[in-house]
Amino acid sequence: MSSLESQLRADLGPALSDLIRTSEQLSQQILAETDYPIWVWQAEDPFHARQQLAAHILALDFADQQDPNSTLTCSSLIGVSPETLDLADTVNLQRKQVTQILRKMDTKTVAVEDATEHTSHYEKLVKVALTAYGHPRLHRKQMMRPFEILPAEPERVGFTWARIRKSERITTDDARMRLHDLLERTTSTSRQAFLQAELSRVNQLDSEEPLSVVTPPHVHPRANIVWADGPLVTRQTRRAVVPIFYPCHAGQMLPVLKPLADEPPPAGHRMKRRDVKIQDEPYLTSIRVHRYIAYAEA
Repeated sequence: MSSLESQLRADLGPALSDLIRTSEQLSQQILAETDYPIWVWQAEDPFHARQQLAAHILALDFADQQDPNSTLTCSSLIGVSPETLDLADTVNLQRKQVTQILRKMDTKTVAVEDATEHTSHYEKLVKVALTAYGHPRLHRKQMMRPFEILPAEPERVGFTWARIRKSERITTDDARMRLHDLLERTTSTSRQAFLQAELSRVNQLDSEEPLSVVTPPHVHPRANIVWADGPLVTRQTRRAVVPIFYPCHAGQMLPVLKPLADEPPPAGHRMKRRDVKIQDEPYLTSIRVHRYIAYAEA
């Protein structure tokens, strides 16, 4: 094992321990601050809301029988003390630190000895390290999401379902690398021929042309937040798949709240497209790459 790989493993242990310890502290604070306002989607009452939110904060690993492609969400709004707000901020920082270490490990492999067969094989460093530290089922996507922290107590918060497609700007070189990566992992002859054709399409483009990877639309909760300071009104939209924390004092009521509807819009319901700069049809279907209209029509 190289010195870099050893250092990454050495860094991961304390970072994970710190995250778990601070998450437990935050969870306990949530349970203890019973005189602070809280709302959690579909919770029966404030007591169950706190139990649900506290459990979500500690959910770093895959739950039993959890779909590997799913993430747990906790649409919620909670007012907390300055101490609890500091803990939430620290958890966010620690989640980021763990994520950065794991990403550095992703491209590395290590030799693992098989004592029974007296042989060795290569495993991903990240898998070996997480198993060694007792978290072989760490849910990275769930763990890496930071909590939303508001700078001040809002006046109104409205929760709603949103259907948005995400886009990521990449270069032609990025697209070429992703296609080569798929080729290396593909054994089907027909699939290989298809990917070669996609590579030919990339090579037809100008090397300076930007492209966009478009994620299919998905429905998720959002929070529309309003602050009012006299005549000055400030509005923001925040993600609502994670808890939203804000500072307040004990005994205060929740801001004016529009709860999230029990069900998202019907699957066939079409929302207005927000991105009109990208072609509707993908240029490279295997990696969901679209061309920008300005370049395609030039």
